[in-house]
Amino acid sequence: MAALVGSRASELYCKRLSAGTGTFSVPRYLNINNPKKYLIEQLSALRDAKNGTGNPPSLFTEENAESIFNMLDPCEKASISLDKYCHALETMGLTKYDKSPPGAEKDNVKKEDYLKEA
Repeated sequence: MAALVGSRASELYCKRLSAGTGTFSVPRYLNINNPKKYLIEQLSALRDAKNGTGNPPSLFTEENAESIFNMLDPCEKASISLDKYCHALETMGLTKYDKSPPGAEKDNVKKEDYLKEA
């Protein structure tokens, strides 16, 4: 895909995406009122991240991060192993995170430390 320059190019890209159908398939859980505007913002954020002038957009919310933690902590100890901590963050697409969070030496990362990093 050619590099998008400015929001006008993003708008044109959105029009091409919806050509023929006139609709976008945006997940309902995102609760987006204006899907075209949302997609333009996401594409602009991706462009900025690629150019090194911004952070990549994320579809994960804090609630999603907490749900992932809860799945990895079925006994509800409010802590997980370092391996699970790393795996959870990488599953969310994070590549730059604290690989030695508090509790790592005991293989026991607390929920609040995980959520700070996520």
